[in-house]
Amino acid sequence: MSNKKFLVCGLGKVGRSVADTLDKMFFDVVAIDNNEKVVESIRQNNNFRFMCYVADATDQSFVNNLRAVSDFNVAIVVMRDFLTRMLCTKIVKDFAKANHKNIEVIAWASNLMEEGMLKDLGAARFIRVEENLGKYLAYTASCDSVLDFNSLRLKETVGVDKVDVDTLENAYAVMSVSVPSYFKGRNIKDFTIEYMDDSQKIVGVYSPGSTKENDVHFCDGIDFSNHPLAVGDTLIICGQHEKLKKLLRNIPS
Repeated sequence: MSNKKFLVCGLGKVGRSVADTLDKMFFDVVAIDNNEKVVESIRQNNNFRFMCYVADATDQSFVNNLRAVSDFNVAIVVMRDFLTRMLCTKIVKDFAKANHKNIEVIAWASNLMEEGMLKDLGAARFIRVEENLGKYLAYTASCDSVLDFNSLRLKETVGVDKVDVDTLENAYAVMSVSVPSYFKGRNIKDFTIEYMDDSQKIVGVYSPGSTKENDVHFCDGIDFSNHPLAVGDTLIICGQHEKLKKLLRNIPS
Protein backbone atom coordinates (compact mmCIF):
# COMPACT_ATOMS: atom_id res chain seq x y z
CA MET A 1 0.00 0.00 0.00
CA SER A 2 1.22 3.52 -0.83
CA ASN A 3 2.28 5.68 2.11
CA LYS A 4 0.33 8.64 0.74
CA LYS A 5 -1.96 10.42 3.20
CA PHE A 6 -4.48 12.83 1.77
CA LEU A 7 -5.99 16.15 2.78
CA VAL A 8 -8.99 17.01 0.62
CA CYS A 9 -9.84 20.71 0.67
CA GLY A 10 -13.40 21.37 -0.40
CA LEU A 11 -16.38 19.06 -0.05
CA GLY A 12 -18.51 19.87 -3.06
CA LYS A 13 -19.45 17.04 -5.42
CA VAL A 14 -15.87 16.64 -6.67
CA GLY A 15 -14.18 16.78 -3.27
CA ARG A 16 -16.74 14.49 -1.69
CA SER A 17 -16.27 11.92 -4.44
CA VAL A 18 -12.47 12.12 -4.20
CA ALA A 19 -12.45 11.74 -0.42
CA ASP A 20 -14.95 8.87 -0.44
CA THR A 21 -13.10 6.99 -3.20
CA LEU A 22 -9.71 7.36 -1.51
CA ASP A 23 -11.21 6.22 1.78
CA LYS A 24 -12.71 3.12 0.14
CA MET A 25 -9.28 2.42 -1.37
CA PHE A 26 -8.02 2.25 2.26
CA PHE A 27 -5.97 5.45 2.16
CA ASP A 28 -5.80 7.79 5.15
CA VAL A 29 -8.05 10.74 4.27
CA VAL A 30 -9.04 13.91 6.08
CA ALA A 31 -11.33 16.43 4.38
CA ILE A 32 -12.18 20.04 5.22
CA ASP A 33 -14.81 22.53 4.09
CA ASN A 34 -15.90 25.97 5.31
CA ASN A 35 -19.58 25.06 5.23
CA GLU A 36 -20.62 23.65 8.59
CA LYS A 37 -23.88 22.21 7.21
CA VAL A 38 -22.01 20.33 4.48
CA VAL A 39 -19.56 18.84 6.95
CA GLU A 40 -22.33 17.87 9.35
CA SER A 41 -24.38 16.21 6.59
CA ILE A 42 -21.35 14.10 5.61
CA ARG A 43 -20.74 13.10 9.22
CA GLN A 44 -24.34 11.97 9.54
CA ASN A 45 -24.29 10.04 6.26
CA ASN A 46 -23.46 6.40 6.91
CA ASN A 47 -22.11 6.03 3.36
CA PHE A 48 -19.18 8.34 4.17
CA ARG A 49 -16.60 7.20 6.68
CA PHE A 50 -13.71 9.61 6.12
CA MET A 51 -12.88 12.25 8.74
CA CYS A 52 -13.97 15.82 7.95
CA TYR A 53 -13.71 19.17 9.70
CA VAL A 54 -15.02 22.71 9.32
CA ALA A 55 -12.23 25.06 8.21
CA ASP A 56 -11.96 28.21 6.12
CA ALA A 57 -8.90 28.55 3.90
CA THR A 58 -9.07 32.35 4.28
CA ASP A 59 -8.56 32.54 8.05
CA GLN A 60 -6.37 31.24 10.85
CA SER A 61 -8.62 28.27 11.66
CA PHE A 62 -7.47 26.63 8.43
CA VAL A 63 -3.84 26.75 9.57
CA ASN A 64 -4.89 25.34 12.94
CA ASN A 65 -6.58 22.42 11.18
CA LEU A 66 -3.42 21.80 9.18
CA ARG A 67 -1.50 21.45 12.43
CA ALA A 68 -4.10 18.96 13.68
CA VAL A 69 -3.63 16.71 10.63
CA SER A 70 0.01 17.51 9.95
CA ASP A 71 0.97 14.00 8.74
CA PHE A 72 -0.66 14.39 5.28
CA ASN A 73 1.66 14.49 2.26
CA VAL A 74 -0.82 15.12 -0.57
CA ALA A 75 -3.33 17.99 -0.59
CA ILE A 76 -6.16 17.95 -3.14
CA VAL A 77 -7.59 21.46 -3.53
CA VAL A 78 -11.04 21.39 -5.14
CA MET A 79 -13.01 24.38 -3.84
CA ARG A 80 -15.24 25.97 -6.48
CA ASP A 81 -14.00 29.52 -5.89
CA PHE A 82 -10.67 30.15 -7.63
CA LEU A 83 -9.45 32.75 -5.13
CA THR A 84 -10.07 30.29 -2.30
CA ARG A 85 -8.13 27.62 -4.19
CA MET A 86 -5.22 30.02 -4.61
CA LEU A 87 -5.20 30.92 -0.92
CA CYS A 88 -5.50 27.28 0.07
CA THR A 89 -2.60 26.27 -2.19
CA LYS A 90 -0.37 29.03 -0.82
CA ILE A 91 -1.19 28.22 2.81
CA VAL A 92 -0.51 24.49 2.30
CA LYS A 93 2.83 25.16 0.59
CA ASP A 94 3.83 27.73 3.25
CA PHE A 95 2.88 25.21 5.92
CA ALA A 96 5.01 22.55 4.22
CA LYS A 97 8.00 24.90 3.99
CA ALA A 98 7.71 26.05 7.60
CA ASN A 99 7.49 22.47 8.85
CA HIS A 100 10.11 21.03 6.47
CA LYS A 101 7.59 18.71 4.83
CA ASN A 102 7.26 17.53 1.25
CA ILE A 103 3.58 18.06 0.45
CA GLU A 104 2.29 17.64 -3.10
CA VAL A 105 -0.62 19.89 -4.05
CA ILE A 106 -3.08 18.73 -6.70
CA ALA A 107 -5.43 21.60 -7.59
CA TRP A 108 -8.58 22.12 -9.64
CA ALA A 109 -7.85 24.49 -12.54
CA SER A 110 -10.64 25.53 -14.91
CA ASN A 111 -8.29 26.82 -17.61
CA LEU A 112 -4.63 27.34 -18.50
CA MET A 113 -4.49 30.75 -16.84
CA GLU A 114 -5.68 29.33 -13.53
CA GLU A 115 -3.27 26.42 -13.95
CA GLY A 116 -0.35 28.81 -14.42
CA MET A 117 -1.25 30.88 -11.37
CA LEU A 118 -1.69 27.81 -9.17
CA LYS A 119 1.62 26.44 -10.46
CA ASP A 120 3.34 29.68 -9.41
CA LEU A 121 2.00 29.10 -5.89
CA GLY A 122 3.42 25.57 -5.76
CA ALA A 123 0.74 23.25 -7.14
CA ALA A 124 2.35 20.29 -8.90
CA ARG A 125 -0.59 18.67 -10.69
CA PHE A 126 -3.94 19.91 -11.92
CA ILE A 127 -7.50 18.66 -12.29
CA ARG A 128 -9.37 19.94 -15.33
CA VAL A 129 -12.77 18.69 -14.19
CA GLU A 130 -15.03 20.00 -16.95
CA GLU A 131 -12.60 19.25 -19.78
CA ASN A 132 -11.75 15.75 -18.55
CA LEU A 133 -15.40 14.93 -17.97
CA GLY A 134 -16.20 15.88 -21.56
CA LYS A 135 -13.38 13.70 -22.89
CA TYR A 136 -14.41 10.82 -20.66
CA LEU A 137 -18.02 10.96 -21.86
CA ALA A 138 -16.94 11.16 -25.50
CA TYR A 139 -14.62 8.18 -25.25
CA THR A 140 -16.96 5.97 -23.26
CA ALA A 141 -19.89 6.82 -25.55
CA SER A 142 -17.86 6.05 -28.66
CA CYS A 143 -17.29 2.38 -27.84
CA ASP A 144 -19.83 0.23 -26.01
CA SER A 145 -17.23 -2.44 -25.23
CA VAL A 146 -14.99 -0.16 -23.20
CA LEU A 147 -15.87 -0.93 -19.62
CA ASP A 148 -13.78 1.60 -17.78
CA PHE A 149 -10.87 4.03 -17.96
CA ASN A 150 -8.31 3.46 -15.25
CA SER A 151 -5.41 5.46 -13.89
CA LEU A 152 -3.48 2.34 -13.00
CA ARG A 153 0.01 1.04 -12.48
CA LEU A 154 -0.46 -2.23 -14.32
CA LYS A 155 3.05 -3.70 -14.32
CA GLU A 156 2.49 -5.67 -11.12
CA THR A 157 -0.85 -7.11 -12.26
CA VAL A 158 -0.82 -7.64 -16.00
CA GLY A 159 2.76 -6.92 -17.06
CA VAL A 160 2.19 -3.48 -18.59
CA ASP A 161 4.50 -0.60 -17.73
CA LYS A 162 3.36 2.57 -15.97
CA VAL A 163 0.36 4.05 -17.75
CA ASP A 164 0.45 7.59 -19.09
CA VAL A 165 -2.96 9.07 -18.37
CA ASP A 166 -2.24 12.76 -18.94
CA THR A 167 -4.81 12.58 -21.74
CA LEU A 168 -7.51 10.04 -22.42
CA GLU A 169 -5.98 9.46 -25.83
CA ASN A 170 -3.10 7.71 -24.03
CA ALA A 171 -5.22 6.15 -21.29
CA TYR A 172 -5.52 2.45 -20.69
CA ALA A 173 -8.92 0.84 -20.59
CA VAL A 174 -10.55 -2.49 -19.89
CA MET A 175 -12.64 -3.86 -22.74
CA SER A 176 -14.96 -6.83 -23.08
CA VAL A 177 -14.97 -8.77 -26.37
CA SER A 178 -17.33 -11.58 -27.32
CA VAL A 179 -15.64 -14.64 -28.78
CA PRO A 180 -16.59 -14.91 -32.49
CA SER A 181 -18.44 -18.01 -33.63
CA TYR A 182 -15.63 -19.35 -35.82
CA PHE A 183 -13.31 -19.45 -32.80
CA LYS A 184 -15.19 -22.32 -31.19
CA GLY A 185 -12.79 -24.96 -29.86
CA ARG A 186 -9.70 -22.73 -30.08
CA ASN A 187 -7.95 -21.26 -27.05
CA ILE A 188 -6.83 -17.93 -25.58
CA LYS A 189 -3.32 -18.31 -26.99
CA ASP A 190 -4.72 -18.61 -30.53
CA PHE A 191 -6.78 -15.45 -30.05
CA THR A 192 -3.75 -13.56 -28.72
CA ILE A 193 -1.56 -14.53 -31.66
CA GLU A 194 -4.19 -13.74 -34.27
CA TYR A 195 -5.48 -10.39 -33.03
CA MET A 196 -3.31 -8.83 -30.32
CA ASP A 197 0.11 -7.23 -29.84
CA ASP A 198 2.42 -6.89 -26.83
CA SER A 199 0.66 -3.75 -25.57
CA GLN A 200 -2.56 -5.67 -24.89
CA LYS A 201 -3.29 -8.34 -22.32
CA ILE A 202 -6.18 -10.73 -21.75
CA VAL A 203 -6.77 -10.63 -18.00
CA GLY A 204 -9.78 -12.91 -17.77
CA VAL A 205 -12.51 -14.81 -19.58
CA TYR A 206 -16.15 -15.08 -18.57
CA SER A 207 -18.03 -18.24 -19.54
CA PRO A 208 -21.75 -17.77 -18.85
CA GLY A 209 -22.52 -21.41 -19.71
CA SER A 210 -19.96 -22.79 -17.26
CA THR A 211 -21.15 -25.17 -14.56
CA LYS A 212 -18.18 -24.38 -12.35
CA GLU A 213 -18.60 -22.39 -9.18
CA ASN A 214 -16.37 -19.56 -10.47
CA ASP A 215 -17.42 -18.57 -14.00
CA VAL A 216 -14.58 -16.06 -14.47
CA HIS A 217 -11.11 -17.44 -15.23
CA PHE A 218 -8.27 -15.01 -14.49
CA CYS A 219 -4.80 -14.87 -16.00
CA ASP A 220 -3.03 -16.01 -12.82
CA GLY A 221 -3.80 -19.66 -13.64
CA ILE A 222 -0.95 -21.84 -14.94
CA ASP A 223 -2.82 -23.05 -18.04
CA PHE A 224 -4.66 -19.80 -18.73
CA SER A 225 -3.26 -19.39 -22.25
CA ASN A 226 -4.55 -22.87 -23.14
CA HIS A 227 -8.06 -22.22 -21.79
CA PRO A 228 -10.56 -23.38 -24.49
CA LEU A 229 -12.96 -20.78 -25.81
CA ALA A 230 -16.63 -21.24 -26.60
CA VAL A 231 -19.12 -19.14 -28.52
CA GLY A 232 -20.63 -16.61 -26.12
CA ASP A 233 -17.55 -16.39 -23.89
CA THR A 234 -16.44 -12.86 -23.06
CA LEU A 235 -12.75 -11.92 -23.02
CA ILE A 236 -11.65 -9.16 -20.65
CA ILE A 237 -8.76 -7.30 -22.30
CA CYS A 238 -6.59 -4.46 -20.97
CA GLY A 239 -4.63 -2.11 -23.21
CA GLN A 240 -4.32 1.37 -24.67
CA HIS A 241 -7.73 2.72 -25.56
CA GLU A 242 -7.00 3.60 -29.19
CA LYS A 243 -5.50 0.16 -29.90
CA LEU A 244 -8.40 -1.58 -28.20
CA LYS A 245 -10.84 0.23 -30.49
CA LYS A 246 -8.86 -0.99 -33.52
CA LEU A 247 -8.84 -4.51 -32.06
CA LEU A 248 -12.62 -4.41 -31.70
CA ARG A 249 -13.05 -3.34 -35.32
CA ASN A 250 -10.78 -6.15 -36.58
CA ILE A 251 -12.68 -8.98 -34.88
CA PRO A 252 -15.44 -10.47 -37.04
CA SER A 253 -18.84 -10.74 -35.39
